[in-house]
Amino acid sequence: MSNLALLLNIIFAVIGIVASYPIFRNLGRIIGYYISRWLYPIHQIEIRRIHNGEFVGEPVTVNLSAKEPLVRQLRMATKGAKNGK
Repeated sequence: MSNLALLLNIIFAVIGIVASYPIFRNLGRIIGYYISRWLYPIHQIEIRRIHNGEFVGEPVTVNLSAKEPLVRQLRMATKGAKNGK
């Protein structure tokens, strides 16, 4: 009887490990995301225009840590807003 109980314990342990694999995979992704954001932060600012105390137009997001110059990012954002993107 003890051999049967040991076999059932092993079978249920294997089933539990296999069933919990997606949980640990997703936890690993979440932890990896936070570690990468901590090691390689992205510094972005949002630029909005104000006229008569109200926001005008869509906000423009600029990535300060990008290798691309800020002027080029602003031009691309304004062209995208004019084209309806």
